[in-house]
Amino acid sequence: MFLDRDGTLIRTDVVDGVSHPPDSVDVLELLPGVPEALARLKTAGLPLIVVTNQPDVARGTQTREAVEAINADLQRRLPLDAVLCCYHDDGDDCACRKPRPGLLIDAAERLDVDLRRAFLVGDRWRNTKAGRRAGCTTILLRQPTTAAATKPRPTSRSPTWPRRPRSSYAAERSGPGEDLRRQRQPGRHRGVAQARLPERHHDQPVHSVREERRAFADHIRDIIALCQRYEGNLPLSVELYASGPREMLAQAERFLADFGDYDNLVVKVPIGWDELQVIREIKRMGGKVNCTCCMSYNQALIAAQSGADYVSLFWGRIRDIGYDSSSIVRQVRQTFKEWQYPSEIIVGSIRQMIDINEAFQAGADIVTVPPKFLPLLCAHPKTDEADAEFMNDFRGWSSAEPMNGQPALAPPDLTPPSLTRGADGH
Repeated sequence: MFLDRDGTLIRTDVVDGVSHPPDSVDVLELLPGVPEALARLKTAGLPLIVVTNQPDVARGTQTREAVEAINADLQRRLPLDAVLCCYHDDGDDCACRKPRPGLLIDAAERLDVDLRRAFLVGDRWRNTKAGRRAGCTTILLRQPTTAAATKPRPTSRSPTWPRRPRSSYAAERSGPGEDLRRQRQPGRHRGVAQARLPERHHDQPVHSVREERRAFADHIRDIIALCQRYEGNLPLSVELYASGPREMLAQAERFLADFGDYDNLVVKVPIGWDELQVIREIKRMGGKVNCTCCMSYNQALIAAQSGADYVSLFWGRIRDIGYDSSSIVRQVRQTFKEWQYPSEIIVGSIRQMIDINEAFQAGADIVTVPPKFLPLLCAHPKTDEADAEFMNDFRGWSSAEPMNGQPALAPPDLTPPSLTRGADGH
């Protein structure tokens, strides 16, 4: 039995919707029922192994000695067989930081655990994703401290929302030598989150109201199966439908826990002042964000500054209020280029064929296209006219007066060669 630590075994502080582990043994508090539950599991003969991410050590806000002191206290109070820690942050690109399964694989080798028969219990999507990758059965806990903010207990730390300068932001999200490449491909799969043609990327929000009414998770799972069946790793945007930043964060975490095993899951968040914190926190959790409902240059810019991977501008709606959609998209593209922001521009609210062309010309990376326009992208009356002329010319040539007794175009002989037996019967 693999167990997460913070929020699963011990209480965490929640400040502005962000969960923080205790910074010393003095404020360590076991969650209700934990000692009893672990005692029953131990009696059943299950090895109990804690696997925990402790990135605050890499961030410089916690010491390794303090983390190890907490772990030692847990082992004194609980029947644990081992506690394995990852002290890295996402930027270290290690194999042990969940959602990668390195800690579980290491523990399985040390303690002779069959991962296919093991369980993992945690309160965050990173835990369940790591468990699935390792081949375990996963259980996601829902603790009040992870779903809504509570009054924090006094600690020596004063957590704040992460802030980073523009230069480091660009460096973290763009690897060496990378540029702002446009993956241009209009398209959309009816009733599905997105569509994609070969070697092109396209993203479209889920419109579940167009589908048969059923469990939301089942609907998304079916879409993921479609994406995997036809394209392998197609980016999939799923829009939050909760209201309020705390509720949105809780729902985003649920999406990441339920569907985070699909590596290209993108959480869709509408632009708004409070929603900027939601974007920040989803990025801190390791998720991808599509900031939607942007109608202006400044909205797109601040969404990118908050860390959104995609910024969705609504072409038709912008035009409805009297602004030039093409000009706004072009200005956003130019600023992203000058400031080296890697955010991609999605253009939606397409109502005419000309909108598609103008959106790409203005600098859109992705254009969401109504299905009725897809066949029209390949059609042109002059194409039909030219094709008809070619066919008529060919028919005239092929039916011309035969030369040397042979028609200009003889039909192929499709009769298979006869098979005859030799004298030896072969």
